[in-house]
Amino acid sequence: MAKRAWIKAAAYHEAGHAVAAFEHGIRLIDVSIMPDWEGDSFGRVLVDGKRFCRVWGPKKRQAALLHLLAGFAAESKYRGRRNWVGAERDIEHARRLTPQLRAVEPVATAYLLYIIARADAFVAQPRIWAGIEALATELLAREELSGTEAIETIVKGMNALEAV
Repeated sequence: MAKRAWIKAAAYHEAGHAVAAFEHGIRLIDVSIMPDWEGDSFGRVLVDGKRFCRVWGPKKRQAALLHLLAGFAAESKYRGRRNWVGAERDIEHARRLTPQLRAVEPVATAYLLYIIARADAFVAQPRIWAGIEALATELLAREELSGTEAIETIVKGMNALEAV
């Protein structure tokens, strides 16, 4: 895949994480598609760690899992195929967060596929996808946005769809 295509896929991946965080009340600090070659990452979404760590109840844990896997789902929707290698870090983080994902096989795989299906359904919602596309486009233009700028972009994209 050409460099520009990887950057565009990363923009959709990070936008998926950011929109899921925003929708579930996890405060965004910043969003970036600037590669971190030392950390082996094509981008990042930084959230308020203290607030994120408070989401451990069963319902909020589902929101945290959705946030972790929405990047994978958004990139998959954009590319038309799964990038399992690019999602390894997100999936590993999800496994550490959730007892069901640390269970013996085939339970862990079945639960992971269930959460991925939920993330796919989340990003497929027209309002959510409009926010992801708006944020991915802005990330491609600017590479990095503050949490406030990301939220403004997400809301603008979602509102533009609703105005149609």
